[in-house]
Amino acid sequence: MKYKIVFLPIARKELISLPREILKRVDKKIIGFADDPRPHDVKALHGENKLYRVRVGDYRIVYSIEDKIITVVIVRV
Repeated sequence: MKYKIVFLPIARKELISLPREILKRVDKKIIGFADDPRPHDVKALHGENKLYRVRVGDYRIVYSIEDKIITVVIVRV
C-alpha cells in the first residue's frame, strides 16, 4: 500500500539545506515512509495534530499521516 509524500515549504527548504551525506540518509528514510509510514523507530508526538517523529542521526523528521498522504512538516537538528 503506497502513500504519497508531500512537503510543507519549510520542510523542503530545510531538506535542501542539509549536508549531502545527511541528505542521502534523510531522503532514504522519507522514501521508506511510502511503504511503511510507521517504522519501528517512530515516536508519536502528543497533541492534537497526530504528528510522528523519526530520528536520523542528530536530525529529526516530523510528519503527519492522513488519507494515504504523508506530509513532512520539519527536518531539523
